[in-house]
Amino acid sequence: MRFGGWKQAIFVIMLIVVLWPFKSNAAPEWEVWVTDQAGMPARNVVVREAYTNYSAEFHGHTEDQLSDKNGYVKFSAKAIRSPLVVRMIVAAMNVMGGAHASFGPHSFLFAFGNGVGSDGKSWDGDPPHMTSHLVLCSTLPCSSNTKTQ
Repeated sequence: MRFGGWKQAIFVIMLIVVLWPFKSNAAPEWEVWVTDQAGMPARNVVVREAYTNYSAEFHGHTEDQLSDKNGYVKFSAKAIRSPLVVRMIVAAMNVMGGAHASFGPHSFLFAFGNGVGSDGKSWDGDPPHMTSHLVLCSTLPCSSNTKTQ
């Protein structure tokens, strides 16, 4: 009987380990300044952050913020909670994606509004804090425009 008690205890511990949701980073704290091509702050422009942890969840998330009078936006760091069993299923599904499989945290941001947009910036798990400058232009990609910084 005592030996059976140990088996049950080990089973319960393993079950807890597999089902307990633990925390993972999904996006950094991100400070963003948005300007026009002349370097002037762009106010009331939508800055969108899209993020997911491809190793821990089935779907992504988005957050939109409007730039302030200085063209500034700050996104807080994002974390998700996911149990080991879900992570194993997500990893198995990603492996079946072949060459197009993605793993780990990924975040992407860009600005848009009033007929203009910006090139995007991305993050792949490190560092925990990002600072970016987005330049608005009327023709994308902005990097092909000669006035873009």
